[in-house]
Amino acid sequence: MLGVSYSAAVALELAATDPSAVRTLTLVEPPPRHGPPAAEFTASNARLVSVFHDQGVTAALEEFTRVLGTPSWLAERATADPGLVEQVERDAVTFFGSDVPALLTWQFDPARAAVVTCPVLYVGGLASHPWFRHVHGWVRDLFPGCEDHLVAGAGHSVISTHRGQVAELVAEFAARHS
Repeated sequence: MLGVSYSAAVALELAATDPSAVRTLTLVEPPPRHGPPAAEFTASNARLVSVFHDQGVTAALEEFTRVLGTPSWLAERATADPGLVEQVERDAVTFFGSDVPALLTWQFDPARAAVVTCPVLYVGGLASHPWFRHVHGWVRDLFPGCEDHLVAGAGHSVISTHRGQVAELVAEFAARHS
């Protein structure tokens, strides 16, 4: 099972709910809801929800990219395929309307992690927002035997910007544990 950002929280929950169904668990920068960055991260996400409700999906996407230090959504939007822009903005309605509010209360503690028995791989970007440095340590604390790989030159969008490298890491990890 592989989860990226928000879906890494979902993957953690699924792995803890039915450990026998998960052969390997790859976490690509789960949300920083635990440890020192949690309060700042939660406040930032509450602001995203507010921007979404007050100013709409495009403004929320722009705020989201600004917070993560990734390329501006408005700049990317101007050069992207119109069909892709429409799809991202449609998907973002669910993200800001349902996923982010759910994330504001998400908790995953060592007791939940203890039931996860499969091998775990953490993948992150060395240029990610400082929040994610803490997430890397949190995952290592939850899963002391986990493998990890931090991709040089990558930020939180590591799965998009370094897809080939991440795909190789995941494929090699899964092959060793199949």
